[in-house]
Amino acid sequence: MVDARNLFPTKVALRLDTASEVEMVLGKDAWERGARAESIPEALPGTGYVLVDGDPTPVRIRFTWVTDDDIRAMARDYPAAPPAPPRHGFTVVTDTDKGDDDTGAVA
Repeated sequence: MVDARNLFPTKVALRLDTASEVEMVLGKDAWERGARAESIPEALPGTGYVLVDGDPTPVRIRFTWVTDDDIRAMARDYPAAPPAPPRHGFTVVTDTDKGDDDTGAVA
């Protein structure tokens, strides 16, 4: 089916179209074990099934939906920290920096 699938220890299948797609994503017998991803309604976005390496039992999961407005509110309410001060006392000087006498020479 999908040769590279077994390179990933955790497999996630959200809503799919057919039982054969469940098998392609999650592996042989996942559908028979209960991973009915083709039955997930469109009204439940973020719902799916997970298989973790070593455990053949599919687990139904639901991801949280975060709207753009939610993201803007979080960015407003929890702004990024100011940049850290330079380490080791070094100051970065670029080719375009002017020195004390506007010739580019740094005293």
